[in-house]
Amino acid sequence: TVSTDPPAPNEIVQISAMESVAVADTSMSQDKIEEIRAQFFEQYGRPYMMICLRNLLYQDSKDKAIVMQPYRIINSLMDRQDFGNAIIEDLLIDINRALYKNCVLHGVSINSTNTTQLKLLNSNTAKELIKAANMLLNTFEPNLLWDWMCSQLVRSKETSTTEETADETKLFTPSPPPSFNELLSLTDFLLEIVSFEYNASVQSTFLPQVLQSICEYLH
Repeated sequence: TVSTDPPAPNEIVQISAMESVAVADTSMSQDKIEEIRAQFFEQYGRPYMMICLRNLLYQDSKDKAIVMQPYRIINSLMDRQDFGNAIIEDLLIDINRALYKNCVLHGVSINSTNTTQLKLLNSNTAKELIKAANMLLNTFEPNLLWDWMCSQLVRSKETSTTEETADETKLFTPSPPPSFNELLSLTDFLLEIVSFEYNASVQSTFLPQVLQSICEYLH
């Protein structure tokens, strides 16, 4: 099992020195400099960032500021092209699960649109949460979310009779994959609270693909 202790200071200094030399070395190409930076982030930054974000997503709190914090942080990270997209795919299940859990925690009914809207009138935290969810999910490329959903539906069918185990050689491993029933609940939930009308491709292309994946699973 890999230790979750932070990297030793001498390791960070060594890599930081390499990066500083690379930046100072005018003979080194920009591509090489970016490669060194990417290696540093992948080895020393990404695992700890992922662990922290996942922990923030699953905080049990009714304090609006605490509930909103991880979504705002992730939304800000999406503006960073150097590592924004690199963290999202492995956190998609956690974002969706935490959003579902927090909406239920703050009194949002998932049963029907009318009930949901009625509940929202009396839940300011839920209003802010769903607003943040819309802002975050709509920053993703449509194919990122819905291709992921389709791939998970396919995976749930292929592994329905097997048990997946975590890779203990990695500091950070993605959360356990969702079951088929959980995927249906999450899909229904997203369609109910998130506005996708702005992007015609969601309704014309990606949602039919999700429906096809569901039908193929049930076939």
